[in-house]
This record gives sequence, C-alpha cells and structure tokens, in this order.
Amino acid sequence: MRGHGLGVLECATSLKVPGNSGSAERMSSDLGVKARVDRQQAQHQEAVSSLAQGARATVGARRGAAKISIRDAREATVFYNLIKDFQPIIAALIALIAAAIAYRSTQKAARTQSTTAFTIQKQQFQDAKAKEADANRRRELATIIRLQMKFELMNVLLSDRLTWVEEVENQCMEKEQTGLYVIPDNFLIWTYFIDARSIIKEAEVYNARDQDLENLEPSYQVIYHSLHRLVSNYDKSHADAVTLAEANNPKTIYLPHVKHAIEDAVSFIQKNDLELARRVSELSD
Repeated sequence: MRGHGLGVLECATSLKVPGNSGSAERMSSDLGVKARVDRQQAQHQEAVSSLAQGARATVGARRGAAKISIRDAREATVFYNLIKDFQPIIAALIALIAAAIAYRSTQKAARTQSTTAFTIQKQQFQDAKAKEADANRRRELATIIRLQMKFELMNVLLSDRLTWVEEVENQCMEKEQTGLYVIPDNFLIWTYFIDARSIIKEAEVYNARDQDLENLEPSYQVIYHSLHRLVSNYDKSHADAVTLAEANNPKTIYLPHVKHAIEDAVSFIQKNDLELARRVSELSD
C-alpha cells in the first residue's frame, strides 16, 4: 500500500525479536512493542475507513445528483410536451376568459348607462309631475277664488232680496197670519220684485266654467253644486210668488217660501265661506 503513508505497516512486518525469547523481560518488551503496533494499525484502519466512507459518500452524492438531474430533465421534457399538447386548449381557455371579462365589463358599462338613464328619466318624471302638480294647484286656486267671489256676490244679492221681503212684511197687511201679504198699487218695493233678475243669471259672470270644476276637490265641487241648487230654488220661489201675486186682485204674495229659500242660501254661504278662505290660504302658501 503505497502513496498513502502506510510505511508503519512495513516496519511492523519486518520487526524481529532479538535475544532470548523465553525470558520474561524480553517477552514484556515484545508485548509492549506489539501493543503499540496494534494501536497504530487500528488507527490507520480507522483513518482508511473514514477516507473510504467519505469517498463513497461523495461518489454516492454525485451519483444521486446525476440521477436527480436526469429525472428533472425527464420531468421537464414531459411537462413541456404536455404543455405543447394542450397549448391550443390553453389558448382557447385564455381567449374564453378574456371574452368573459370583456363581456362582464360591457354588461357593467351597460348597467351603469341604464341606471344613469333611469335616474335621469326618473328625475325628469318627478320634475314634470311637480310642474303638473304646481299647475293644478294654481288652477285650483284660481277656481276657488272665483267661487269665493261668487259666494260674496250671491250673499250681497240674497241679502238685498231678504231686505225686500222684510219691507213687505213690515209695510203690507198680512191676511190672518197665512203668510199672504196684500201689495198696494203704489208700493215701490214691488217693482223690485217684478224687475229682479235671476240671481243665477246675475252672478253668471262669476260662474266657474265646467273645466274649472274639474280642478276642484270633490268636496268643493259638492259645495259649488249645493250653492247652485239653493240659489236656483230661491229664484224659482221668487218667480212663482210674483206670478201668483200678479194673477190676484188685489195683488197678494206668499212670502214664507221665498224667505226660507233666501235664509237657507245665505246660511250655506256664510257656513262655507270660511272653508273657502281657508283653502285659498293653503293654496297660496
């Protein structure tokens, strides 16, 4: 074994024991030398074993690395071939994903535009509705004001007619408390009775037009028609009383119906005039 410092083994093999080998001292000396040689041999064997194990480990590591490299190369080749085989499918999937993203973006933009358009239309509708409500309020206010003026004019006219009736009661003679009053020929008030126009016709300039009535709430439409009915009832009672009085000689007029018709209409006007004023105030705010 040359080249790795094993000369001690050569020395050990050429060792000779001189002298008397049978003496105890010689044997002791020989045993000491032999023991040292054995230890040196053991140490050398351990060193050689360590070197051999290190070499084997290095070779094994290199072989393992080489195997791993070969395996990695094979796996890379397989993966590359796999990717190459599925490349059309992967490209199609990428294109599909891109199309889906583009579609979602388009849909989102369309929804945004639709929402914006809906919001604008809703605002326009609300504005138009507000304008329409304001126009309706103005029309109703104008109609209520005309109706209120009609009330005031009718109240004045009916109050005058009631004054005529009271003058007849005070200045003409009643027949036995029957409500029949004899009219003298020179009685001035009677000319007013004869020449009096219908209050409905006299107040016609203040009549609400048919289209205006549609602007009133139902409750105010009822008020208007109720007033029209009461005043028309007075006009008829007044005309009938004058006709019957002229047919008699001496002239005799029946006043209870006329007076009650006037009082009913005046009472209705006074009762609802405050309601009309309240409504005018509400619409004016």
